[in-house]
Amino acid sequence: MKQVLKFFTVAGLLLIVNLSFAQEKSNPGMYMQYFSDHYKQVSQDMWDYMSAIARGKNAKKVESRRKELLKSLLDAKRRIAATKPFFGDAGLRDSTVSFLKLNYNILHEDYDKVLNLEEISEQSFDKMEAYILVRKATNEKMNAASDALEVEQDRFATEHHVNLIHDESKLGKKLARAGKAFNYYDELFLLYFKCQFQESNMINAMNKGDINAMEQSKNALLQYAVEGLATLTGLKSFESDGSLLIACRNLLNFYTREAKNKMPTIIDFYLKKENFEKINAIMKTKGKNASREEFDKYNKSMNEYNTL
Repeated sequence: MKQVLKFFTVAGLLLIVNLSFAQEKSNPGMYMQYFSDHYKQVSQDMWDYMSAIARGKNAKKVESRRKELLKSLLDAKRRIAATKPFFGDAGLRDSTVSFLKLNYNILHEDYDKVLNLEEISEQSFDKMEAYILVRKATNEKMNAASDALEVEQDRFATEHHVNLIHDESKLGKKLARAGKAFNYYDELFLLYFKCQFQESNMINAMNKGDINAMEQSKNALLQYAVEGLATLTGLKSFESDGSLLIACRNLLNFYTREAKNKMPTIIDFYLKKENFEKINAIMKTKGKNASREEFDKYNKSMNEYNTL
């Protein structure tokens, strides 16, 4: 969510204005401040929206927040579009309108793709990864638009002698930090989900008694858990908070132990169970006519099965 920080750059600026401009309508600092005043509601709605997501609600449940944000974007775009150019210089106004329009379109149209992917994201790791990548690409598109607007803000300030001292607002800092936190979370979440999905497949295979599927899922789980732990060695805590990193590492260690130590015993149980059931079916068919060798195999298989 880097774009949020830059989107509200003007709102966090201390404007030191060239005092030769006597009236507000001809004051470039006040002209820029007019735009920033319209960003405030958008900023608050963006924070409310991100807070709702952070509380664990899915995209469907925060739809009302998104609609409020869309309304704020639309209202700000309309008001700024109605602003006259500053002594013939329409660059800042037009760039701001384009930026707001792009953000509106992304949240209104591109977000439908995010919603659709979210509904199927838990069906496979590939779909979950696609969902997160599309969401990330949407944010990056907004970042690029934000960069372009910041360039125009700096140009306007330079040409019209406005000294801008960047001093981020508290809300701007919180939005920027939240964006970084979401990116950090996504990176760790994919490592976890890749393992969790394989564990789910393994448990389903176990419930069905599918030994081949259990073996395949067990091997995949072990591979992904080991790979994930290797990835974690290169990651640092989020700022001074290492709780998420520790939790992820603990889970991957658990998955490693589960696949390496516990599942072989369980698979062995199912193998011996399957073997006993096959021999038992044969013995029921032959009854007293079974050979001594077949009786020995039956007793051995039953003892192995019962001792597990």
